[in-house]
Amino acid sequence: MKTGLKVVSMLELIIGIVILLFGLINIVLFAAGDGAGVSVAVLFVAGDGAGASVAGLLMLSLFLLILNGIFDIICGILGLRAANHPSKAAPAVIFGGIALILAVISLIRNVSIAEAVSCIIPVLYFIFALNVKKG
Repeated sequence: MKTGLKVVSMLELIIGIVILLFGLINIVLFAAGDGAGVSVAVLFVAGDGAGASVAGLLMLSLFLLILNGIFDIICGILGLRAANHPSKAAPAVIFGGIALILAVISLIRNVSIAEAVSCIIPVLYFIFALNVKKG
């Protein structure tokens, strides 16, 4: 179980780093556009201030994407720590449970094969962390 937790934790770390970089790059590109994102958004949504609203929603979604990346990185670090020191597995189990709940909510919100596949890593992470904690 320790090896499985290490492998899944490394996957969490890699995924988290990729998501975090993707979010940061998009924020930098959005900011570098100096309002270009707002003018593009106005093309799609009519009305006064609508472009600013869409730009705000875009920034919020990018912020949530960055939080997702940070959460995945924390899960990966906690999983590696738990695999090396089973006595410190409680935080990994807690974060694994949160990740599992968020994955199920995402699956319920958007039922698709891709969402179902994206639930595999949180399920494995939670199972391995729980077994390492018990063992």
